[in-house]
Amino acid sequence: MTSVLEAVGVCKSFSGVTALDDLEIAIEDGVLFGLVGANGAGKTTACWQIAKCCGIRHWRPAAMATRGAGSWPHLSGKPSVV
Repeated sequence: MTSVLEAVGVCKSFSGVTALDDLEIAIEDGVLFGLVGANGAGKTTACWQIAKCCGIRHWRPAAMATRGAGSWPHLSGKPSVV
């Protein structure tokens, strides 16, 4: 399968506290994908870091969840990919 999104080595820290350390993720074409974890696990931070690399500067996580990644054509070539 072809990956519609790949991120390797994503890191982020806030005031010396590591939020993400060498995150690696690949989302395959046609696969329903979700991030699950405890509060403070870094889910939103991961999305923000990946979005920044894709050129997205303003987004709302709830809008992405309801509209799907196909709403952002530079993230996916297929509107059915979530």
